[in-house]
Amino acid sequence: MATRIPLVNTFSKESTTISIATVLGLVLAICAIAPTVQAQDSEEFLEEIVVIAARLRADSVQDVPAAITAIGSETMERQQIENTSDMQLTVPNVSYSKGNFTTSSFQIRGIGSSAVGSTADSGVSVHVNAIPIESHRLYATEFYDVETITIMRGPQGTLFGRNATGGLINVATKKPEREFNASVVAEIGDFNSQRFTGHVNFPMGDKFSARIAGISTARDGYTTNLFTGSDIDGRDMYAVRGTLRFQPSDRTTIDLMASYMEDNSDRTRSQKTLCNRDPVGNLGCLGDRLDFDFPNGMAIFPSTPVTNISLGDFTNPNPVMNQGFSLFPFGYDVHGAVPNPTDMRTVNQDFSPVYEADDTLVTLTLMQALGDSHELEVSIARHETSFFSRTDWDATVGAPIIGVPLAGFGIPVLTPLFAPTTYGALFSGNTLPISNISTSNLGVLGLDILNSTTNYYTYDQSNTDGEQTTFEIILTSDFEGPWNYLLGGMYYDYEGSTDYNVAANTFDYLSTMASIASFASDNPLVPPPSPVDGTGVATPFFVNETDLYGLKTTGIFGELYFDVSDRVKLTLGLRHTSDEKRVRDRNLLVNTLLAPPPVFTPIGSTTANGLPDYEMEKADFTFTTGRFVVDWQFSDSTMMYGSLSRGAKGGGINPPFDPVQFPNASRTFDPEEINAFEIGTKSTFADIGLTLNLSAFYYDYEGLQIARIVQRTSLNENIDAEVTGFEAEFAWSPTDNFLINGTLSFLDTEIGNVAVGDPRDPSGGVSDSTIVKNLRDSENCVILWNGSSDPAGLPPLPPPFDPLNPLIQLLPFSSCPDLQASMPTINLVYGTTYSYTDSVEVNLDGNPLAGSPDTSFSLGAQYTFRIGDSLELTPRIDYYWQDDSQARIYNSPIDRIESWDNINAQITLAPDTYRWYFKVFVQNLNDDDNITGQFLNSAALGLSTNVFLMEPRRYGATFGINFD
Repeated sequence: MATRIPLVNTFSKESTTISIATVLGLVLAICAIAPTVQAQDSEEFLEEIVVIAARLRADSVQDVPAAITAIGSETMERQQIENTSDMQLTVPNVSYSKGNFTTSSFQIRGIGSSAVGSTADSGVSVHVNAIPIESHRLYATEFYDVETITIMRGPQGTLFGRNATGGLINVATKKPEREFNASVVAEIGDFNSQRFTGHVNFPMGDKFSARIAGISTARDGYTTNLFTGSDIDGRDMYAVRGTLRFQPSDRTTIDLMASYMEDNSDRTRSQKTLCNRDPVGNLGCLGDRLDFDFPNGMAIFPSTPVTNISLGDFTNPNPVMNQGFSLFPFGYDVHGAVPNPTDMRTVNQDFSPVYEADDTLVTLTLMQALGDSHELEVSIARHETSFFSRTDWDATVGAPIIGVPLAGFGIPVLTPLFAPTTYGALFSGNTLPISNISTSNLGVLGLDILNSTTNYYTYDQSNTDGEQTTFEIILTSDFEGPWNYLLGGMYYDYEGSTDYNVAANTFDYLSTMASIASFASDNPLVPPPSPVDGTGVATPFFVNETDLYGLKTTGIFGELYFDVSDRVKLTLGLRHTSDEKRVRDRNLLVNTLLAPPPVFTPIGSTTANGLPDYEMEKADFTFTTGRFVVDWQFSDSTMMYGSLSRGAKGGGINPPFDPVQFPNASRTFDPEEINAFEIGTKSTFADIGLTLNLSAFYYDYEGLQIARIVQRTSLNENIDAEVTGFEAEFAWSPTDNFLINGTLSFLDTEIGNVAVGDPRDPSGGVSDSTIVKNLRDSENCVILWNGSSDPAGLPPLPPPFDPLNPLIQLLPFSSCPDLQASMPTINLVYGTTYSYTDSVEVNLDGNPLAGSPDTSFSLGAQYTFRIGDSLELTPRIDYYWQDDSQARIYNSPIDRIESWDNINAQITLAPDTYRWYFKVFVQNLNDDDNITGQFLNSAALGLSTNVFLMEPRRYGATFGINFD
């Protein structure tokens, strides 16, 4: 049995038992008092088996032979479903966690967004009013004025315009009605939370009607930044939506909808960074557990290039010769200044994060009856979005570099002599400038300076812009005979750009001083200005730039329906998809300095010199998918179904990488395909007020897409996997005023026979090996001993072999490319049997997929008490629990996310007309710091782990008014 991980989660098995017992006790207590109250119409509890999209050819989810959960507006209100993360608390086999960059991980049955990169598709497609959205902000906003949220589990593609392997989410907004109505809802709570929502619906004559809705959310942050004294991870966002409906006749409906969302927050990308500090520094963080440390600064990429072992003559580590232009000595820990607070909601960071997003969606939909047997649906959509985020890259306040007793280090005293222009422009204040990241790629070279400090200072920045145009046409039949069909076509055109950048004042120093330092070491007794004084090498910050990602996809899809009898129906669905993906991208960081000869850019320039050209890549993917379904109305109350389906999603193009470092890596990765088998039942027992849905499924995945972050980029690869599971959903009204609902999920996921390297442990667990920190880029490589002794104990070599000494004498720090090239010579001279590898592959056969708990369940109960003739008081409690899961596919103890639970509760007072209501609520009653996901940072960041938490306990009150 795996060892329990300390400090990963403050929640324990004991508190799980207590929570379950508490919730069950409350449910039983409500049952005990139920007979003493008056009754009301039980239909109000069960009528929210909501009507869903007409293209599903059903009046409710109970009539659809597939695993679907439809959450109506009343369910959203009573179960406190306010955003995407809340859906895991009420939908079986759904898990959610914030992602590390600008996305989220919404998984259905273990399948979600496991590939990384601009061209990677999600396994779960997101739709708004049945229109697929490529670069959506669904995870960042909150639901408002929503009619239904539909979650379809399993492969999709024959009903909606975008194919998916895991499932889809469709958010259906409320449409204009022919009668006036309006609402205003105000919510206040702790953390100075203020939330306002509302709508106005009004008719405009006989043919037009309109609806306007909006939301505004503002609150303080959940996390305290000790360094700045401010609270971070707050919200300041608003959204507005307007819909105009035109109905010239009862056969024609035209809806024009426009929505806009804007967010200007200090939202964090991850709530906490954890690490068990590696005392040696070749890893940064040890792989045994998570702790409240920061990585050893010797493992961090922005640190080593400005030490005495790197700046100057790399092959001569003598500190006396090289310290003259180094900022600090090799071994100085730039993470040693500030401790990592042992509270999950407390951090020490240089500044508050910046989070800005806006999102515009315009749709035009025509619903037209054609004769008595057909309906045509035509949709045109335009979506534009932009995103900007800036945060402390290493999540800590760096150690001092200037003004500390590091004799001979800091800004060199000879700088005014060798580089008077550079010194005067950037360093005369005895501080280190840090670049402002911009599209000019100049930073300090263009005197575009964000800040100047005496400490080690880093930040990263993400920028995304995207725009898409979508056209979809659906034709459905409604014949009286046994045959019917649906036929659809979709065209989807998306163009976007994405930049991920890392800035550090040490990078800026390297960019402007490395060539001067080299000149000075060649002229130690001559102080004339360097010939490259007043210049630098672009770019002074790291850039992973996708200047263009283009996606054009077309899909032709349809379904054929045949009624074998009054009780048996067959469905055959087919889809053909064609994806055309193209990308223009590049990686930048003092490129010509790392790959000489250097090309210089004068300080104060408006154009960066020497930047490499964009890499252009194009890939086309076509595939045919479909499904076959048999459904049998076993009785008046129960429908049974079985389905066989094949789903797919497109392959993609890996972010740019160095082919020398990855000679066997492909620039593209393959599509993901799945064969899925499912059986299920859907039952509605009206006489006892019970609905019960059951399903069991088996998935066979071919080429499931996964990603590894290595060498400052991501590599996406394909593996095989199997998924088996069971789901149950029920809603039961044992008395007229009493409602109980719940879900139960079982999931078993297994990766096929595949071996890949683990970035957290490049040695693959081999004890007779040395993990080497590459001084040139802070990545790792491995020397396998193969029966020889520890290479760190080898004696120095005499001439003429002494040039090999720097590669050996500094182990476990060295140059990985030079080690690989020199390994035959090293073995010849020393008589050893060492071998070199980038990493030792480990077999993943049988490991579970990430983010896939074996078991989860939810249970909710409410009872409505009558007060007098017209008032109703409704207390409600909701409980959710999920089993242990894995954050990564390597299934090591440090990757285990412990089981966690959540309790929400509320009490609502309202008249039976519901013209107004007052509600008090609490979310996350136990105030647990539940970890929902993890992200392993790259070796260049010391293999620290970012963790993502559920929101802490939150309480408040809501008052709403409804107008007719």
